[in-house]
Amino acid sequence: MAIVTGLLVNARMAVYTASLGRRWGTQPRWFRLLAASLVIDATWALANDRPVGTPRDERRFFLTVGLGLGAVWCTAIGIGAAFGGRLDLAAMDVIAPLCLVTLVAPHLRKRAGRATVVVAAVVAIIAVPRLPAGTGLLVAAAAGCLAGELAGRDGREAS
Repeated sequence: MAIVTGLLVNARMAVYTASLGRRWGTQPRWFRLLAASLVIDATWALANDRPVGTPRDERRFFLTVGLGLGAVWCTAIGIGAAFGGRLDLAAMDVIAPLCLVTLVAPHLRKRAGRATVVVAAVVAIIAVPRLPAGTGLLVAAAAGCLAGELAGRDGREAS
């Protein structure tokens, strides 16, 4: 079950690359090969929420975001390796939820975004304790995606 869950969780990368592939269809091969190695949740979210620009603007934006996040990530690992033994790890528990809030909060202005968050949260509260090996989170994510899609179908992204 853990292997299946791992495969399903990482299948999101196929969705990410498919959506970016539509944006980058006219980009040079060198960019598509390099950018593929920089696709993570955060870089995809930032690129996906941005209006499509000129091919040059797309390259500049994504490479800046991807390489910038990579530099921050490597720096954070270095700081953790050097000073992690001296930090209060309990205080670090707030970092992951804060990162999630920064990704989710802008979408709460739209009805589809609110539907996604509310449905995913309710399903997670119900499913996570009852389903094995992280599958509750997968069910919650799928339910949230479906709710957001259905809420946004009418074309009215009313507040």
